Amino acid sequence: MRKNAEVESPDPYLYGRYLEDYRDLGYVSTTVRKNCVSRHLEYAYQDWCASALARQLGHTQIAERALEESRRVWNLWRDDVKCFSPRHPSGAWNEPFDQDSCWPDSWNDPYFYEGTGRQWSFSVHHDFAGLIRRHGGDEAFIRHLDAFFDGGHYHSKETMLHIPWLYTYAGRPDRTGERVRDCLRRFFRPTRDGLSDNEDMGCQSAFYMCSAMGLYPIMGQDLYLLGPPVFTRSETRLGESDAALIIEAPDAGGERPYVAGATLDGRPLERAWLRHSEIAHGATLHLDLSAEPSDWGRGTPPPSPLATA
Repeated sequence: MRKNAEVESPDPYLYGRYLEDYRDLGYVSTTVRKNCVSRHLEYAYQDWCASALARQLGHTQIAERALEESRRVWNLWRDDVKCFSPRHPSGAWNEPFDQDSCWPDSWNDPYFYEGTGRQWSFSVHHDFAGLIRRHGGDEAFIRHLDAFFDGGHYHSKETMLHIPWLYTYAGRPDRTGERVRDCLRRFFRPTRDGLSDNEDMGCQSAFYMCSAMGLYPIMGQDLYLLGPPVFTRSETRLGESDAALIIEAPDAGGERPYVAGATLDGRPLERAWLRHSEIAHGATLHLDLSAEPSDWGRGTPPPSPLATA
């Protein structure tokens, strides 16, 4: 991970990073002809993940440096359009810029890999709290999410699979339940062509499986978001210990997309998220579902790493 972040690659299109820009400018500029903005977003999250690992290993100085470098993610944020945008080496923004535009051969798009600026601007996994703040707070961010989905911008694609779950960060796990259920209905079918996009190393099946269980992992973090399962009971055997994670939802069904209450090993759980340590050695998660929205989980949003660093 350090080599990827510190050693210049002879062919950064294939491996490593475009370090000259990212290191010296603090962002990947338009001199990188393919996917410069999405590369920048991915580099910044890689930095945060490297920081988390270094801290676990006791490498404090490396952890602090990588954490600070992960804050570069916001160097390509344009507050006037509420979007991550391409920027020239001079610091000037690339104009004109259409956040809904993407080349037909989207993998070759100069700014974003296989997506638009509007779609990629939710990819700030280590600072969703910062994203919400830059949109004007919880209510404004919820309106932004609603417009994104209602405007037809969401697709069941690996770079967007986490977006239906982001309502939870704005205090609305009930809206997460609605959107996730809608995604399961619209984009997955038990037919030969039942996946609406490439499987891409298992991402489509993983999204369906985790969403159907009501336990959705945030990649690179020890965090799971909770939603309404479609099964009345699921059991997962955990690693070498063979302990069981049991998720119970006696009222599960298509007409009950809301969590009204929860317990973890019999103790009340008022938040719509869990840490890995809470279930790693086996646990029983019980979820009460309802046909109407409730206030469950609204008061304690999931942790957002940069907000507490």
